[in-house]
Amino acid sequence: MSKKIILLTILAIIAALFTSQTVLAREDLKLDLNIKSLDASKFPVIQAYVTVTDRDGAYYRNLTEANFAVAENRFKLDSFLVESSLKNMHVVLCMDNSASMKKDMAELQRAAFTFIKGLDPTDKCSIISFNNKTSVLQDFTNDKYALSNAVFQMRARGGTLLYDTLFTAINKCAIVEGKKAIVLFTDGKDESYSGSKPFSRHTLEEVLAHAKQVEVPIYVVGIGKEFNENILSAIANETEGTYYYAPSPYELSRLFKQIVQSFKTYYKIVFATPCQTKDQTARLVEIEATIAGMLGHNQVLYLAPGQASRQATGYAGGTADDGYVPIKDDCKDCDFRDDAKFKHLRRR
Repeated sequence: MSKKIILLTILAIIAALFTSQTVLAREDLKLDLNIKSLDASKFPVIQAYVTVTDRDGAYYRNLTEANFAVAENRFKLDSFLVESSLKNMHVVLCMDNSASMKKDMAELQRAAFTFIKGLDPTDKCSIISFNNKTSVLQDFTNDKYALSNAVFQMRARGGTLLYDTLFTAINKCAIVEGKKAIVLFTDGKDESYSGSKPFSRHTLEEVLAHAKQVEVPIYVVGIGKEFNENILSAIANETEGTYYYAPSPYELSRLFKQIVQSFKTYYKIVFATPCQTKDQTARLVEIEATIAGMLGHNQVLYLAPGQASRQATGYAGGTADDGYVPIKDDCKDCDFRDDAKFKHLRRR
């Protein structure tokens, strides 16, 4: 009987040790690794864009291959490249200059000026303002004087043509290559000066679908109390951007600096898939970051190209409305750590 008690005691100690190690492992997850997008258009070469922050949102710079680990379908890759600087970035700055912005216009212009100064010399920016109409004040350029001049031309008046403006900005991003983003600032919702709505010809659903097809994230800054926070946060979250709230116009410069910083702390991770067969199957990509004993982990799905016949959209299995390939339910052993397992699925 004593031997049985001793054996049970030993097993209990082992179980406790295992549990404590598991808890420690969970406590090591002190980094937030965010996979902003994954591009499989150059299959079998895959490109993932990620950011790494601590729990307070501070970005980590100057990370190398030694800080990352990459796996596809549980197969750990021995070789991949990490690029820490994104060159030739294209940014569209969409600025609300409706009548309700009159009292805050000076602060908005100063914040936009700060944003422009923070861009790298190789970055190109376009300025779009919107009220009763959408106005492209400056096309893509890296001339910061021209960009600043466009910003200080704005005058507040009229309604808020929000969705049509975003659609125009997405169209501009569709014709450029490389990393691209839209930064939206607004204090209201899509409506005319009299308050009637909707004001735009395009709907929110059309904007979101278009942004996903072009694969451009939208960073949204909302100010005041009149806007619909659910809509603005959805625009950011559904397009892999980020939503910010400015409780006062004096917060704008800080937030715009934070957005620029987030642009400059992307890491592009490039690897070749270990399975180069074009079988139109779902592939699970896992990326891990380690810094001084702290760990961050995230995962994402992409769809390998297939040999299926293409429809009018140019994407196998897609429709004229969405242009996306439905994912196959063949990844039965995948350990999805969140419910948004289709969140980063990209078109072929």
